[in-house]
Amino acid sequence: EECGSNIGECKSGMRTCDMVGAFPEWGACKGANLPQIETCNQKDDDCDGIIEEELTETDIVFIVDLSGSMNQEIDAVIGALVSFSMSYQDEPNINWALIIGPYNDIGSGNYKEKLHLKTNLGPFSAFLASVQSVDTLYLNGGYEPLYDAVYLSIENICDPANLEYQKSDLAWKYTNTSDPALSSFNINWREDAQRVVVVFTDEQGQSWLSEPGTSNTGGDAISQEILVNAINGVDDLKVFAFSPEDAKNSTQDKYVNGAWTSIPTGWEPVTMAGDVGSWYLLTDDVGVMFNNLMEVLEDTACSVSSE
Repeated sequence: EECGSNIGECKSGMRTCDMVGAFPEWGACKGANLPQIETCNQKDDDCDGIIEEELTETDIVFIVDLSGSMNQEIDAVIGALVSFSMSYQDEPNINWALIIGPYNDIGSGNYKEKLHLKTNLGPFSAFLASVQSVDTLYLNGGYEPLYDAVYLSIENICDPANLEYQKSDLAWKYTNTSDPALSSFNINWREDAQRVVVVFTDEQGQSWLSEPGTSNTGGDAISQEILVNAINGVDDLKVFAFSPEDAKNSTQDKYVNGAWTSIPTGWEPVTMAGDVGSWYLLTDDVGVMFNNLMEVLEDTACSVSSE
């Protein structure tokens, strides 16, 4: 006979009645999709006829490394972002933004590597078009300002006491630039929304901004410590990072004040700041990263009713 349910995500199966010794006994329900724990996917997972979860207002900024070495992973990153965002394209409570770089727009005659605020926080349609357009760009950057990108994305909502520098204090090293210019590089975060930053990179954290009072031949203005302190100064912020294992808790030896010093450059400590996000392994597997992104949303935007 038929068994199970056809409500929600459940699907019925079949079971048979067999003799077990001298008594008849129903066997297992085969081929059925059984009730599952309710998750943040706009589906009735527990098959009670009600979609319990609600998405709170959430602003998500994706920062994607477009350096030449991302050739192996970039298709998976784009694929995961498209699939993830399309899963929530009709959800009005989520706003989406995309920052990309570095890339060298040689055709424009500007040979500096650009960090581009491709799409500010807004509806799904503009974000999707921006993500899909990344596929047309030639990956030719090499100076990855990803610590800078995170810092710039939250500078306008950070407690000034936690900011080492205002944007007006900083300048790009001569190798790099941004679009828009630093003075206008502002994310339009909503006041009461959950705030999420997600970074995809195959490199350890780097900074190509120069400290105040130094020449534009410098760089390294935004250290891990400075970035973590800034993240801690923002309410309702979680940072997530996808990187190789060797960039999870990496260090780099630098010559500082006449001596070699080991400087932390990893991504996991950055994700542990603020309201605490997570570090994930960067991979060329679209499915794995899509599932990781679903975990990010579950951890930030999704609230499931207990009723």
